[in-house]
Amino acid sequence: MVETHGDEPARQLGRRARKALATRQAMFEAGLDAFENRPLGMVSVLDITEASDVAKGVFYLHFRGKDEYLICLWE
Repeated sequence: MVETHGDEPARQLGRRARKALATRQAMFEAGLDAFENRPLGMVSVLDITEASDVAKGVFYLHFRGKDEYLICLWE
């Protein structure tokens, strides 16, 4: 199976890529929920990781920090 990115359907991605996309999606959804209830500056990386049920280290595997996370979230 060839790994693809962008507009390609997720089913064409390899297992590892699908899992990474699912993890990112869970973190994005957790962040959006948190930002609905609190101001941007009051939401921490720990809040996002706990709500998405991932370790803080996993967050930093996907993003350099909260700023990069926010840029990706709003894109």
